[in-house]
Amino acid sequence: MVEYQTASLQSIVAGANTGDIVLFAGTGFFSSFIRLFSNVRDWSHVGMVIRFKHADDVPPQFAHIRERIERTGADVVCLFESTYANPAVHDLVWPAHKNGPQLTLLQESLEHYHGRSIGIRPLYVRGGRHADDELRRLTACCGDFAATCYPAGYDLNPAHWFRTAFRIRAAQHSTAPMIREGADGYYCTALLVATFIACGIMPPDRGPRYFNLYDFDLNGYLPLTEAYSYGETRFLTGLK
Repeated sequence: MVEYQTASLQSIVAGANTGDIVLFAGTGFFSSFIRLFSNVRDWSHVGMVIRFKHADDVPPQFAHIRERIERTGADVVCLFESTYANPAVHDLVWPAHKNGPQLTLLQESLEHYHGRSIGIRPLYVRGGRHADDELRRLTACCGDFAATCYPAGYDLNPAHWFRTAFRIRAAQHSTAPMIREGADGYYCTALLVATFIACGIMPPDRGPRYFNLYDFDLNGYLPLTEAYSYGETRFLTGLK
């Protein structure tokens, strides 16, 4: 029997760090389609955590987050993802709901998710979870990259999806596609890989569209630079 690690929503949010992967298993047709073509059994969407602890690390474009830290003194734990807008979840950057890159409160997003399951894979920096200086650098870098790509939409180009699903490698071996993808928008995996490459979590050997959801799963292959590794998936308990 397979034993799964589980955790409550409160413990996941309290322990989440920048770079942690958040995996979602939806129940609709689109989710089933994604799982089929990504060759992954459980997941249909992925996002990442950005935990802003210091107001100075928040880019100017995210003034609301900076003000919230200065006002409350508390961390702002965000989910960064590219998806369709959920009217029940408040975007921390844009007043109107938009499709594509979004920054929302992690707790609010998880509370309003009505899929089958949610999994969290923690990022380890040099084998640990408390490399404060490196996590602060990583948070500032992820925030800056999020600010630059935030105006982009959601990438619905079927040619891009097809190439990613079947790993067609043409024009996917450099960081140059990150620039071109901004014009086309991002789907979920491309956004995360572009962020990881920009901030040094992944090497720039292949472009963001090369990797699919299977690579983010525990059984997949996500090449990381030397300082980083991912732990096993913890499943959120009490999902409605």
